[in-house]
Amino acid sequence: MNDAEIFDREVMRFGLGRRLVHDGSLSKSAYGQVRETAEALISGAMDNLPKLPHIHFDFIRNSGINAFAFKSDGKYFIGLNYGTVYMLELIFMRMLSDARLFDIIGHPHEEDGNLPPLAGYTPEAYKMFQAGHRAQPPKTQPRHFYAIDLFYAAIRFLIGHEIAHITLGHVDYIHSKVGTALVAETGWKAASSQLEGTFERQCMEAQADMRSVFAAISYLKLLHNAYKLNKPLWADTPPTEGRLIFDWAFSMNSFFRLFGDIRFNPSQLAAETYPPLPLRRAMATNTAYASVMSNWNAALKEKALHSLRTAMKYTEYAFATILGGSLSTAGLTDAYNPLSHAHGRRLIECMNDMKKRLDPFAYEAIPVFIDLKETA
Repeated sequence: MNDAEIFDREVMRFGLGRRLVHDGSLSKSAYGQVRETAEALISGAMDNLPKLPHIHFDFIRNSGINAFAFKSDGKYFIGLNYGTVYMLELIFMRMLSDARLFDIIGHPHEEDGNLPPLAGYTPEAYKMFQAGHRAQPPKTQPRHFYAIDLFYAAIRFLIGHEIAHITLGHVDYIHSKVGTALVAETGWKAASSQLEGTFERQCMEAQADMRSVFAAISYLKLLHNAYKLNKPLWADTPPTEGRLIFDWAFSMNSFFRLFGDIRFNPSQLAAETYPPLPLRRAMATNTAYASVMSNWNAALKEKALHSLRTAMKYTEYAFATILGGSLSTAGLTDAYNPLSHAHGRRLIECMNDMKKRLDPFAYEAIPVFIDLKETA
């Protein structure tokens, strides 16, 4: 069997649906470009980690928002639900088509200032498609290009997260424990019950987030230098470091915000399979700040803090605008209370405690994470 056939067999075995065959609900080119982005990230990981085998990437015919890293027949695979692509394209195109949002990008006055909200919003692509919600590009080119950049920043964050599940040894570690080499991003509890408590599963998700964030900040540093020669298609001048940090952070926050303003009970945190999404947003934000300070330029401290904090707040404003509701930040408030801070520290301790257990399965050195005294 070739890689595509193995992929089909495994996703069917997991009850996820076969590989996506273009069905007309999105432009065929969008899927092709997402595939190219994923394969470029995989190639980059293989260049940096010579022992890392090839990873086959493909789409899954499932309209939910999810992604999977798994292993079968001695080979690694990453699957992305088409619903993830659909929903990300929908919200970013909708935001940049709205004259009320991103008023410093392009010519917002040429966009529609009275767009109807995405009525009946749900993080499920088929239901949104059935309700008549389609990704429509902004009227002006700079804003269209900016929406595309935001979309791919979110895709890179998610695919980078899946790659990290493989390179950090999570897929093989779970296989050694439960006999199933599958890591899912949402709603997959079967493999977690046999780990050393559900908390181990939370640690792996937070660790993969952090690894993807480190890679993203390194990419932004390279991008900033590249834009000195060739500015992006959405800007008249090369973007500042602060602008690039904001754009990435907005994309990352928007991906998590697709699921809604999720509330959580800090007293039940340890019993959950996944860290609460608002807490993941907060931890990814803090990791980005630490990475800028240590791996880019400590002189960017104030710019980074401002950009990261503004992106988190603007995400809430943008979603309130396109959904037609009032500003909702209850989940983020939960994420920054003392009990959640304590839970974040426990996750960091757990990640460091798992290092010895993951090392035999990892393709890269497992990073040691520190509890930040100053956070974004």
